[in-house]
Amino acid sequence: MADLSLISQTSHLKAKFAPCCIILGCANLSRGAFFTDARYRLIGAPAGRPWVFRGLDTRRGGRFALGLVGALCLASGAPSGARAEPSLEYAIKAAYLYKLAAFVDWPPTSFQSANSPLHVCVVGDDPFKSALDQTVAGQSIGGRPVQVARYSVAEPGMDCQVAFVAGSAAQSRADALRALKGQPILTVTDQGRDPTEQGVVGFVLKDNRVRFEIDQRTALFDRLSLSGKLLSLALDVRR
Repeated sequence: MADLSLISQTSHLKAKFAPCCIILGCANLSRGAFFTDARYRLIGAPAGRPWVFRGLDTRRGGRFALGLVGALCLASGAPSGARAEPSLEYAIKAAYLYKLAAFVDWPPTSFQSANSPLHVCVVGDDPFKSALDQTVAGQSIGGRPVQVARYSVAEPGMDCQVAFVAGSAAQSRADALRALKGQPILTVTDQGRDPTEQGVVGFVLKDNRVRFEIDQRTALFDRLSLSGKLLSLALDVRR
């Protein structure tokens, strides 16, 4: 059985997730394996909530599709019409950050050696607090251990493969993205109105659920190859 856990193994997240655990045979919560087999189908939603992907065949999206369904289900637990509470919202986004890496190919020069870790970085103000560290603890992508790094500002030559660019008083998000432009780093941002403030992946809150959009043109410019599965799961792809 494949361990397809999405969110870090913390008791408060398990408690929030349990009402959404509506997959046949779902969830060994003691191990954090919220979804245990890609053959299962999502068939309903918690009482009083709208259906989420009724009849979705999760085999089509594989491991990431199950993780995505988990994120959508978690987000649907927030009050109807309300913005997801920050702690839960960013716990979901933390899970996305390292899950996205499984569907990206970097140039060989992005890593110092075959055993080098994959760095998930936060640039600027950190909205994740401990959630990101807890989420990636003990995880690996492509045989590389996942590690978290934090930078107050973006600068050329940063040892990052994935970077959540938040911006700060010391450096705006737009300036941080300009500093990273052309480098093989998967930049991720929250949704912004100005295109100069959006990374390769942009988180979007739609119908009170965390979704994402992709700027494939920027990905190609930054020498990143994105999986077709990832593109198919995006809310929108700018080509």
